[in-house]
Amino acid sequence: MENSVLRRMNLNSFLMVPVQRVTKYPLLLARLYKVTPDHHTGKDLLIEAQHNIQLHLEHINSVSINVSGERSDHYAMGAD
Repeated sequence: MENSVLRRMNLNSFLMVPVQRVTKYPLLLARLYKVTPDHHTGKDLLIEAQHNIQLHLEHINSVSINVSGERSDHYAMGAD
């Protein structure tokens, strides 16, 4: 990213990046599960990790409040 682009971004833009990134983890883990051979010893751990990430996303949703004070469900389905 160029410095001019970074200068135009406000603090909220920087704070949202980690939240947006974590919403993509369930999809990544699902893809990894799909391409992991059945005989691989860690395949079941991918499902467990996906479930745990989903629980964390639900927690993020439950505590995230938008500017107007309403609960935000923006991150539940991995939206950007």
